[in-house]
Amino acid sequence: MSQVGHTYHDKYLLAEFLANTALASVVNSMAQLGVTREHLRTLVGWAEGRAVTLSMRATRKCRFNREEQRDEESATKHVTEVERSDGESAAVTSKLVTTITEYFWDLDVSWQLVAFAGDGSCEFLILEARESSHQLMTTGEQPPMPEVVVEPAVEVNISWALHQVSGESGEVEFKIDRQNEHTHTPRRNLDVEAALVELGKLSHWAETMAQWLVQLGSINILHKPEVDVHGITPHGILCPSLPLFHDNQATSRVLEPSEVENQ
Repeated sequence: MSQVGHTYHDKYLLAEFLANTALASVVNSMAQLGVTREHLRTLVGWAEGRAVTLSMRATRKCRFNREEQRDEESATKHVTEVERSDGESAAVTSKLVTTITEYFWDLDVSWQLVAFAGDGSCEFLILEARESSHQLMTTGEQPPMPEVVVEPAVEVNISWALHQVSGESGEVEFKIDRQNEHTHTPRRNLDVEAALVELGKLSHWAETMAQWLVQLGSINILHKPEVDVHGITPHGILCPSLPLFHDNQATSRVLEPSEVENQ
């Protein structure tokens, strides 16, 4: 940004605004994951004295359902001419028929998005949960996956983010301590450093979740719905902060209609 023309009366305020924009995005994303306003107030209250963790837990179960056999004719016909007892010839048509054995398996997938305080032994909230059942088909007797797979929990500590949220209004309130002796610039201070670290952890958690969903969506189930799991990507998402760096006082003018047509 050093080569981009910009003038701000209070760059600390700008840094706070950008951090709060990121935090507001986190709160909105949590709402999409099932965190209601009441949930948010509870989580903020927990974070006052304990660590709060967001945890995704998932289980897959695969069990044998049935065995079926079907006959499949080849696309090639074989025609053989034979001579009958009366001296006339006749054509005999034959096809190769293959008996195929197919094995069907039931796949059950369940997951929970849980928030808990401390070690989770006393207080926790199930924010979202879902179960689904599908069928797999193989041509061999070996199961396509283990009978039970308990996915490693994908967890992230969200205490810092909750400390920046008002429990009553749900508004984000990130501030830089300008009086702290370690506050040197709007970028070089403990508050912004913490924001970068904690938001980075949340980003890594989201990326891990996306990878798991893409992997789950790649399983070749029967009657698979048309879902583009590869669309789970941050690329192309609107970044509302970039317009802040636009110089409104830069030389500009309204184009004439003829100029627009020539663009």
